[in-house]
Amino acid sequence: MNDHPCADVIITDQRMPVMTGIELLQVQAQNGCRLTPMNKAVITAYLDESEETALKELGGFYLEKPFRMTDLTQWLDQCEKRLDISTPVGIRRRERRILTSHEITCCIEALNKTMTGIVTDYSPSGFCMQTAYDFAKANAVKVISSFPCSCTTVSVR
Repeated sequence: MNDHPCADVIITDQRMPVMTGIELLQVQAQNGCRLTPMNKAVITAYLDESEETALKELGGFYLEKPFRMTDLTQWLDQCEKRLDISTPVGIRRRERRILTSHEITCCIEALNKTMTGIVTDYSPSGFCMQTAYDFAKANAVKVISSFPCSCTTVSVR
């Protein structure tokens, strides 16, 4: 529990060994989870009537297996619109950011294009990098050189 969401999106399967996905969302709600319920999804092949009712009461999203990737990406696009990305993740999540000026080599996977950039700060969940390249939103970027942060693949925001 804290004043900020611990995640931007939660996707869980309904059938898990210890608890169901709906039970997980219920526990989160009882413990004061700050993530908007509309950004939580349960994926399963089947929900009975009571499970559907419980998920509806929680405000979560249901994605029925087998699902089309377009359905998932449309929901994720809706989730993104509900996010406040006006502040860096580290501020929203209260992570300690480590200032640096570390040069790294990275590759835009879809284009197989290699470039260098300067990491200006980082935390356990990501880093901020300056580069001359104009990234497109959601580009997958593979970090090639060594870096103190454990991130090896990042997404552009």
